[in-house]
Amino acid sequence: WNIETLQVQNFTLIKRPETYAWNISWYVYDDANENWIQDEWEKYMAWWKLCIDTNNNDDCEESTEPFITTNNDGYYEFDSLETWTYKILEISHQNWRVTNPIDGYYNVNLQNGQVLTNQDFWNFKYKGNNKK
Repeated sequence: WNIETLQVQNFTLIKRPETYAWNISWYVYDDANENWIQDEWEKYMAWWKLCIDTNNNDDCEESTEPFITTNNDGYYEFDSLETWTYKILEISHQNWRVTNPIDGYYNVNLQNGQVLTNQDFWNFKYKGNNKK
């Protein structure tokens, strides 16, 4: 290479619009001993579905509401979101219940430029009809 033949290109940073896509993410895991702490032996849960409850009826309706499935590491991420308030729910599984969040969902108010993490869902598998 000859230094004289190299061209320097100028790049301009483009400011993102105010409605740029933010995201909400984190993990779903098995709270096997129901202590609300992720112990090192408790596993993340793959292939669990979560949704954004757009009609606020405390139910995930996959045909009309955005949903996502956790990956092999139990990670989920809703992306391409705008500034808004979102209600995030987990789709129930038989003989499992959500131990965190306590109400079973997150109400998340995304502000401009926000990437929200630590929205974990913890689940406990109960036996029989014991839902507490």
